[in-house]
Amino acid sequence: MRNALEFVDMVKNAKVKRNEAMGSYDVKSMYPSIPLKETFVFLKLWLMKNNLSQRKIEAYMKLTELCMEQNVFVFDGVAYIQKDGTAIGNALSGFLAEVYMCAFETRIENHPNFPRIYSRYMDDIFSIQNARKVNETLKLFNSQHPNVQFTYENEKDGQLAFLDTLVKRTNEGNLEFEVYRKPCTTDRRIVADSFQDIKHKMAAYHSMAHRMVNLPLKEDAYTKERETILRIGQKNGYKRQTIERIIRKHERKKELMNYSTFFTLKDEENNNEVKRISMEYCPTVTKFLRPLYRKLNLEIVHRSGNTLRQHLESLKEPVAKHHKSGIYLIKCQDGCEFIYIGRSVRQILIRFNEHLKDWINDSEEASAVSEHLLKFNHEIREVREIVNYKVCF
Repeated sequence: MRNALEFVDMVKNAKVKRNEAMGSYDVKSMYPSIPLKETFVFLKLWLMKNNLSQRKIEAYMKLTELCMEQNVFVFDGVAYIQKDGTAIGNALSGFLAEVYMCAFETRIENHPNFPRIYSRYMDDIFSIQNARKVNETLKLFNSQHPNVQFTYENEKDGQLAFLDTLVKRTNEGNLEFEVYRKPCTTDRRIVADSFQDIKHKMAAYHSMAHRMVNLPLKEDAYTKERETILRIGQKNGYKRQTIERIIRKHERKKELMNYSTFFTLKDEENNNEVKRISMEYCPTVTKFLRPLYRKLNLEIVHRSGNTLRQHLESLKEPVAKHHKSGIYLIKCQDGCEFIYIGRSVRQILIRFNEHLKDWINDSEEASAVSEHLLKFNHEIREVREIVNYKVCF
């Protein structure tokens, strides 16, 4: 499933029997735990099922392996290579994790201890199964690979929080739903006086209204969520009428969809024809450009040029220039015009120490640096300058 709405649509008609319990399985540190070798095998099988040529399959596999081998990170000035698992920042990590999880559940879905109701979002799994088989199911999941281990959370008082929904079971075993927010939530959104495009400000309320309208909420849960959205809007400086207009818009859209789908088809056709252009938010200029661009079937999408990220220090540990790879320049002692320019894919400091080692070991043929130092009896003790990698010589 892709989101909470799909999850609710999948399980809303399910019933919980008297001897059953709702629960949630979760993978411990999923991305670093994914076994790459097994995942590459699953990926190749999946490509073969899609009837791709052998040449394309080999190309995709080679490129994927090459990308996943670049998991290098720096900690405390030392570079490390992640030998197994996927890196959180790698663009392929989510896809490969999905490939592994699909193969994982397909392999054991016919096992007697597999949950009767099973719904997964990435590594979060909602289940309905016999309460006595929970431990056996957990052992089954954890036995598939030593690196991929699961935890289990059982329902409490007939309720279970999953994604951003609160699932409740009635005395008859039916499922009811509410919008779930963590106790630590601050309800903070973009405030009304922020220098942002109005579409950016209203996006959060459109999202909350869309979720509220499309979830099968009971009347009391619907009223509670509606008041919560209005309260969040007022807390961030918006008028109650402004948020109510957004809610009514989604309510009318839902009512129309229940009677006809013609208007949605028309909207989809129009959206496919419109091209969007990103432009920095400047209302004194863009408000005049918008109607001109609209005549050309172009829509302006604003971006902010002044973000908080630009004013805060990076959370990543800074890397000294000598610990980076790139193009470096070595100058000899004062009074000597000798200059050596080299390129290293490893740390520049490591490569420089190799030059010094060749000089100490009297290896004239090892490098041009050691040859010069030994020939003219000169000395050099440090890298004097590091040239930007982008500069060409």
